[in-house]
Amino acid sequence: YLTDNQILFYKSLPHLTAKNWAIANAENGELIWSKRCLESAQIASLTKIMTLLVSLSLIEKIGMNPEETFVRVSREASSMKGTSAELQENEFVSIRDLLHGLLLTSGNDAAYCLAE
Repeated sequence: YLTDNQILFYKSLPHLTAKNWAIANAENGELIWSKRCLESAQIASLTKIMTLLVSLSLIEKIGMNPEETFVRVSREASSMKGTSAELQENEFVSIRDLLHGLLLTSGNDAAYCLAE
């Protein structure tokens, strides 16, 4: 059975669509609330976050303006399976738009294009 405090806490959570999630105390790592957190899950989103971090680091390191720097979408990037930013082969896209495609649509194509 849930305590009154647990019920109030649960009702205060935003609507989550994630299949697996966990809320932990950042100071001591104690698990506060979770949904299927012990089940194995693919880490595609984590890989995209790392692609973002590496891209942002490189942008800062070389002083690139992501709004004014464009890259051509390769055949490989445009043919990525799974979630997509719907990039087309030979299209020129700004780094800024690729970052948006990476984060907003979780685009595998945008991630691949950034990595290239």
